[in-house]
Amino acid sequence: MKPIRLTMSAFGPYAKQTVVDFEKLGGSGVFLISGDTGAGKTTIFDAISFALFGEASGGSERRAAKSFRSDYAAPGDETYVEFVFRHKDRRYRIRRNPEYLRPRKTGGGMTKQVASAEFEALDTGEIRCGIDEVRTQVSALIGLTQDQFAQTVMIAQGDFLRILNARTDSRRELFQKLFNTTLYRRIQERFREMNRACEEENALLDSRIRMEAGKLDADADFPQRTALEAYRGDPEAVDQLLELMEPLLAYDAAQRQAVTRERDEIERRRLELVRSMEAAKAVNADFDALDKLLRREAELAERQSEIDDRAVQLSRGRRAQNLAIAEDNRRRNAAEIQRMEQVHDQAAAELKACDAELPGAEAEARRTAQRLPEADALAARAEQYQSCIPTLHALEADERAFDRLKASLERHLAESRSAEEAHLRIREAYFSSQYGLIAQELEEGKPCPVCGATAHPRKAALPRESATKAELDRAEQQRQSAQQALQSEEQKARALSGRMEAARAQLREAEVQVSERELAGQIAALRAQAQAIREDRERAQAQLGELRQRRARSGERLANAEQQLGEKRKLQLEYAQRFSALLLENNFADEQDYLSARRLPSELDRLDREIRQYNEEKRSCADRIAALKEKLRGLARTDLRELEARLKEVEQQRRRVDAREKAVVSRASRNADAAQDIRETRKAQLRKAEKWALVSELYKTLSGQHICAGEKRGKLTFEAYVQQHYFRQVVAAANLRLNALTEGMFTLRCKEVARDLRSQAGLDMDVLDRSTGQWRDVSTLSGGESFMASLALALGLSDVVQARSGGIRLDAMFIDEGFGSLDENALNHAMALLDSLADGKRLIGVISHMPELKERIERRIEVRKTLTGAQILM
Repeated sequence: MKPIRLTMSAFGPYAKQTVVDFEKLGGSGVFLISGDTGAGKTTIFDAISFALFGEASGGSERRAAKSFRSDYAAPGDETYVEFVFRHKDRRYRIRRNPEYLRPRKTGGGMTKQVASAEFEALDTGEIRCGIDEVRTQVSALIGLTQDQFAQTVMIAQGDFLRILNARTDSRRELFQKLFNTTLYRRIQERFREMNRACEEENALLDSRIRMEAGKLDADADFPQRTALEAYRGDPEAVDQLLELMEPLLAYDAAQRQAVTRERDEIERRRLELVRSMEAAKAVNADFDALDKLLRREAELAERQSEIDDRAVQLSRGRRAQNLAIAEDNRRRNAAEIQRMEQVHDQAAAELKACDAELPGAEAEARRTAQRLPEADALAARAEQYQSCIPTLHALEADERAFDRLKASLERHLAESRSAEEAHLRIREAYFSSQYGLIAQELEEGKPCPVCGATAHPRKAALPRESATKAELDRAEQQRQSAQQALQSEEQKARALSGRMEAARAQLREAEVQVSERELAGQIAALRAQAQAIREDRERAQAQLGELRQRRARSGERLANAEQQLGEKRKLQLEYAQRFSALLLENNFADEQDYLSARRLPSELDRLDREIRQYNEEKRSCADRIAALKEKLRGLARTDLRELEARLKEVEQQRRRVDAREKAVVSRASRNADAAQDIRETRKAQLRKAEKWALVSELYKTLSGQHICAGEKRGKLTFEAYVQQHYFRQVVAAANLRLNALTEGMFTLRCKEVARDLRSQAGLDMDVLDRSTGQWRDVSTLSGGESFMASLALALGLSDVVQARSGGIRLDAMFIDEGFGSLDENALNHAMALLDSLADGKRLIGVISHMPELKERIERRIEVRKTLTGAQILM
């Protein structure tokens, strides 16, 4: 990946659109980004990292994407970064903006500009949009994550020493991100969970055996009761307990058979008594039923005349139903005639009312039409006033500014006068003091430099107030500055006064003599008057049209009602003749006789149902009486008290045996279930014991709990072992750089021994100092030595990450600060190393404010801080 062009807009300290053209720096070699502290040098790296990954060069911990909006930017300026780069001979463009607040395009207030991203392959024209889609495209193209990019391509300020001086725990977190070793940690955690699950399962099975053993209950006469009580409380004696299960269950089975035989005998005697009682109760019940039926037969005979009357009502009601349709037609047609008469009267009245209202509505429509020119004139006047609003607004703003400017003029005038007076006073004091100074130098017998006399009887004395030439020059400068400031304010006042006079002339021409607020009220009033006139016209037209439509509808309804009334009255005569004929056919003397016979259908159904029920019940009662008399011939009632007493005694005996059987069965069932559960649980323990041992051994190995006797290496987990493998590669690659930087003075190595047996081993470092021949901790290196070791380690880490990422070649590298701690010799070696890294193909950018680097590196990007934001010079 090699940068071509970077464009930043309202991003960080860069208020306006700022372009960094990397092609001006050449295709390879080292270039410098210099400038004052806080000017915006690192922001160039942040912009590249943000364009690629949506984060700053130091990651989200250094700066959140939401804070990229420039504090110098105007409200309407768009915040975005556009990065054009070349990768594997193809050109690509990424444009990305963060989330920030911007003014609404319509209306007032602010709205949130959502984050977005766009990726374009410039050689093919293919475009992908969306944050997730662009992230996927960048990862697939470059082959590095943001963390790997930050450690291999864009090494942020402070990351050098963080890599060098980090302890094992911090370095392990870094390697987790760079080399994705969390897989091995998850394997270790998975085996820890499996081991804990095995231990919990074993404990659960032990607990289950103890619980089930506690349920065992032996009868007092069981021969091995004492041994059973001893074994069931000891989990280690589960096998001995299982040996007692067979004799215990056999004893329970014998007890159960004995009590079952006794219960069966008592149940046989109880059933014989129950059958005798049931037979006696059946005979007595038949005698009771016969008595009840005889009483009911007598009651039915008394109701016969009532049922005959209901039969007559039912017959007349059914004949009356034959006239129901004709009567209903006659009644409904009469109701229709009455309704149509009401419609006819209403239509006639409404037609009359419309004729009365029509002349007034036509006159109102003519009157409102005549006022339309007046509405147009009012609207035109409002538009003329509206055009004066900007001028009036500007005039009022200028008047307020002129008031403020008058106060400023008075202040500058006072300052100018004060500076003039001070200048005169200091000038007078300066010249007065010159004579006194000359007089102090005079000596008797030596000539005066002014008059040449050798005698000096009356020398001039120094005045109380004196001034030097420097004070006089300073007063003169202050006087001139005050005059210039006063002239500048007077020029502003003349310009502002001219603009105000032009605005007043324009307003006088438009006859506007009020404030902006009052003029806005007049405009609203004129528009409201014009709108009211137009609305009156529309309302009058609508009322006239609606009135004419209503009159037409009323006339139409009146004609229809007259026609329908004639048809309904003719039909009513036909219905009356048909009803009279049906009265004669159904044997009714007149309409009153018909009305007295008429019944509701539900009432006729009830009469029919009552008559049928009466006849059926009377016939059924006679049949059942005859059957019971035949059945009871030769039988008599039985006294049940003696049978009930005998049955009660037998049932008491059965309850006592049932309770004893229930206790025996319950104890035997509990013992059998407990014995079965103990056997199955014990089998499960024996079956899983080998798996538990294997899981425990693997967990201890992966978690570093197996430490060989006599060793002090500390714990080495599975993940730490893998990380140590990568770390050794990084240290080996770093030593190649460090030897060149220090002329072979220092060599790094991985520590083999942990700080203590409880700590993780494998990711701490020592350094060999060949001046002493001793290995020591890297934290003892000086500032310059630490930087060189850190730079070598960072470059070694870059080599390993690139190799592990499929051997990709990165054609650019950026390093942020850190060179200030190097002496002249170390700086020479560091620059030689960077030149060798460039290798004629790679572009390496260095951020630094060191003058020495400005002298050594010809190609530079200069970042300057101004009051309106950062600027870039190339």
